[in-house]
Amino acid sequence: MTDVATGLVWQKCSWGQTGSDCSGSTAVYDTWPVALNHCHGLTLASRTWRLPNIIELQSILDVTKASGALIDTTIFPATGLLYWSSTNSNSFGSTAAWLVVFGSSGYVLDELKVQGAANIRCVSGP
Repeated sequence: MTDVATGLVWQKCSWGQTGSDCSGSTAVYDTWPVALNHCHGLTLASRTWRLPNIIELQSILDVTKASGALIDTTIFPATGLLYWSSTNSNSFGSTAAWLVVFGSSGYVLDELKVQGAANIRCVSGP
Protein backbone atom coordinates (compact mmCIF):
# COMPACT_ATOMS: atom_id res chain seq x y z
CA MET A 1 0.00 0.00 0.00
CA THR A 2 1.46 3.38 -1.00
CA ASP A 3 0.82 6.32 1.31
CA VAL A 4 0.54 9.31 -1.04
CA ALA A 5 1.13 11.78 1.80
CA THR A 6 4.51 10.31 2.77
CA GLY A 7 5.58 8.35 -0.31
CA LEU A 8 6.08 5.26 1.85
CA VAL A 9 5.06 1.81 0.70
CA TRP A 10 3.70 -0.35 3.52
CA GLN A 11 3.25 -4.08 3.81
CA LYS A 12 -0.49 -4.74 3.83
CA CYS A 13 -0.26 -7.71 6.19
CA SER A 14 1.84 -8.08 9.30
CA TRP A 15 4.73 -10.51 9.02
CA GLY A 16 3.38 -14.06 9.07
CA GLN A 17 -0.07 -13.19 7.76
CA THR A 18 -1.18 -14.32 4.31
CA GLY A 19 -4.13 -13.89 1.99
CA SER A 20 -5.89 -10.85 0.60
CA ASP A 21 -7.47 -10.14 3.99
CA CYS A 22 -4.37 -11.19 5.99
CA SER A 23 -6.30 -13.99 7.72
CA GLY A 24 -4.53 -16.93 6.06
CA SER A 25 -2.15 -17.48 8.98
CA THR A 26 -1.12 -15.96 12.29
CA ALA A 27 1.07 -12.86 12.56
CA VAL A 28 4.56 -13.28 13.99
CA TYR A 29 5.05 -11.69 17.42
CA ASP A 30 8.79 -11.46 18.09
CA THR A 31 11.72 -9.46 19.44
CA TRP A 32 13.16 -6.25 17.98
CA PRO A 33 16.33 -7.89 16.55
CA VAL A 34 14.16 -10.43 14.71
CA ALA A 35 11.92 -7.60 13.41
CA LEU A 36 14.90 -5.58 12.21
CA ASN A 37 16.49 -8.57 10.46
CA HIS A 38 13.21 -9.67 8.91
CA CYS A 39 12.51 -6.29 7.33
CA HIS A 40 16.07 -5.88 6.03
CA GLY A 41 15.90 -9.35 4.50
CA LEU A 42 12.42 -9.02 3.00
CA THR A 43 12.18 -9.60 -0.74
CA LEU A 44 8.85 -8.29 -1.93
CA ALA A 45 7.96 -6.38 -5.11
CA SER A 46 11.68 -5.82 -5.90
CA ARG A 47 11.89 -3.14 -3.20
CA THR A 48 14.28 -2.49 -0.32
CA TRP A 49 12.41 -2.91 2.98
CA ARG A 50 13.15 -1.79 6.53
CA LEU A 51 11.55 -1.47 9.95
CA PRO A 52 9.73 1.91 10.09
CA ASN A 53 10.91 4.63 12.45
CA ILE A 54 8.51 5.80 15.16
CA ILE A 55 7.28 8.84 13.20
CA GLU A 56 6.54 6.73 10.13
CA LEU A 57 4.72 4.13 12.21
CA GLN A 58 2.63 6.79 13.94
CA SER A 59 1.67 8.19 10.52
CA ILE A 60 -0.62 5.20 9.87
CA LEU A 61 -2.51 5.57 13.16
CA ASP A 62 -6.14 6.60 12.64
CA VAL A 63 -7.00 8.48 15.82
CA THR A 64 -10.40 9.52 14.43
CA LYS A 65 -11.78 6.03 15.02
CA ALA A 66 -14.07 5.66 18.03
CA SER A 67 -13.32 1.99 18.69
CA GLY A 68 -11.29 -0.98 17.53
CA ALA A 69 -7.83 -0.86 16.02
CA LEU A 70 -6.71 2.72 15.37
CA ILE A 71 -5.78 2.03 11.76
CA ASP A 72 -7.64 1.82 8.48
CA THR A 73 -8.53 -1.88 8.57
CA THR A 74 -9.58 -1.81 4.92
CA ILE A 75 -5.98 -0.99 3.98
CA PHE A 76 -4.36 -2.92 6.85
CA PRO A 77 -6.69 -5.82 7.74
CA ALA A 78 -6.16 -7.97 10.84
CA THR A 79 -3.76 -5.47 12.44
CA GLY A 80 -2.37 -6.56 15.79
CA LEU A 81 -2.00 -4.56 18.97
CA LEU A 82 1.73 -3.66 19.21
CA TYR A 83 4.24 -2.90 16.44
CA TRP A 84 7.99 -2.35 16.62
CA SER A 85 9.66 0.76 15.26
CA SER A 86 13.34 1.05 14.40
CA THR A 87 13.72 4.01 16.78
CA ASN A 88 15.81 3.46 19.90
CA SER A 89 14.49 4.55 23.26
CA ASN A 90 16.98 5.79 25.83
CA SER A 91 14.85 4.68 28.78
CA PHE A 92 17.03 1.60 29.20
CA GLY A 93 20.16 2.78 27.44
CA SER A 94 20.30 1.43 23.90
CA THR A 95 18.55 -1.80 24.89
CA ALA A 96 15.00 -0.52 24.21
CA ALA A 97 13.00 0.63 21.18
CA TRP A 98 9.69 2.45 20.65
CA LEU A 99 6.44 0.63 19.89
CA VAL A 100 3.06 1.91 18.68
CA VAL A 101 -0.10 0.50 20.25
CA PHE A 102 -2.72 0.20 17.50
CA GLY A 103 -5.37 -0.84 20.02
CA SER A 104 -7.91 1.67 21.29
CA SER A 105 -5.24 3.94 22.79
CA GLY A 106 -2.74 4.81 20.04
CA TYR A 107 -0.05 5.12 22.71
CA VAL A 108 3.65 5.04 22.05
CA LEU A 109 5.69 3.10 24.56
CA ASP A 110 9.12 1.57 24.83
CA GLU A 111 10.11 -2.02 25.39
CA LEU A 112 13.32 -3.96 25.83
CA LYS A 113 14.53 -5.09 22.41
CA VAL A 114 15.48 -8.64 23.34
CA GLN A 115 12.95 -9.41 26.06
CA GLY A 116 9.89 -7.69 24.58
CA ALA A 117 7.84 -8.88 21.64
CA ALA A 118 5.54 -7.18 19.13
CA ASN A 119 4.11 -7.47 15.64
CA ILE A 120 6.16 -6.56 12.58
CA ARG A 121 5.12 -4.48 9.55
CA CYS A 122 7.85 -3.38 7.15
CA VAL A 123 8.04 -0.22 5.05
CA SER A 124 9.82 0.84 1.89
CA GLY A 125 10.58 4.27 0.57
CA PRO A 126 12.03 7.63 1.42
